[in-house]
Amino acid sequence: MDLFNTDHKIIIATFYTEQIFKRTRNAYLKQHSMTKTVFQYDKATKDTWDNFASNTDSEFMKQESKFNSSSLNGKWEILQKTIYDQAVITLDHKEISLQEFRTTQPKCISEKITNIRIVNRTLKILTNKLAKNVLSIANEKWKQRKKFLDPIIESLNFNYEDDLVSNITSQADYAKTLYGLKHMIKLIRISINQASDKEIQKR
Repeated sequence: MDLFNTDHKIIIATFYTEQIFKRTRNAYLKQHSMTKTVFQYDKATKDTWDNFASNTDSEFMKQESKFNSSSLNGKWEILQKTIYDQAVITLDHKEISLQEFRTTQPKCISEKITNIRIVNRTLKILTNKLAKNVLSIANEKWKQRKKFLDPIIESLNFNYEDDLVSNITSQADYAKTLYGLKHMIKLIRISINQASDKEIQKR
């Protein structure tokens, strides 16, 4: 803190919404030529804003006079449309494709998020009802999934022997494997936070 003294710690949160919400695939957006209007506020001058405000006020009064209802929702719709229409007329703007507008994330972070998905998928497979109740099935599924986990384990410098097992032959092995997988997710999340901090420092 170069500008002032404080005993508070600032928390910076970075949300990668691609991993939170269902979003339309890029191919679909491209095929349907879906675009978004982006206003270039940095190019607006004081005169531009004055002109925008004046035009918006007069246009809203004109449109409101044609609207007989006292409905608040109706007036809000008129105001919303007027503001947008006048912004398009007055402010510099451009149309961009929606896939271009999407937040992109660094490759190192997207790879780590993919790793979390792989580990979560393994957890889901091992905790289904059949695998829970029949150790031989759990062991078979575990052997199938290990090939996907090996590169992740190597990237984390994860201690395989301490936190995971080669074969699931007992309930203790099963419990240890689940714990180890959850611990892997925790380590990956920590590495994502560290990578995010580095990206923020670059800006």
